[in-house]
Amino acid sequence: MKTCGQEYSDKYETNPISEGYHSEDCNEIHFEDLVDMIREKNHVIKSERIRFVTDSGYPLVDLSYWHVRIDGERFRVEGSPFERLSKHNHKQSMYEAIKSEKVFIPNLFNDYSLLR
Repeated sequence: MKTCGQEYSDKYETNPISEGYHSEDCNEIHFEDLVDMIREKNHVIKSERIRFVTDSGYPLVDLSYWHVRIDGERFRVEGSPFERLSKHNHKQSMYEAIKSEKVFIPNLFNDYSLLR
């Protein structure tokens, strides 16, 4: 296990995290494994926080991290299909990527953040 830490930036962030958020231990899970677990329907899974980064004038957003809770444990999702998306429709693209897997991820946008 490792800490889910990210370096602090003094750029503007929508929906910033609370102090100590990244001090919790975090496992890693690949997106395909997450989808398989959702399909099994034997686990309580919800999206906890998703954060993108971008710069003004840059047409894309890059996924900084995506945390999910699986049976109460925090995981960082790796290899998601939305590592880099168009800035103007990235939420729709995320939704479509999840929908194409024929699964539902609760709270996908509840704790969404954009650092710019």
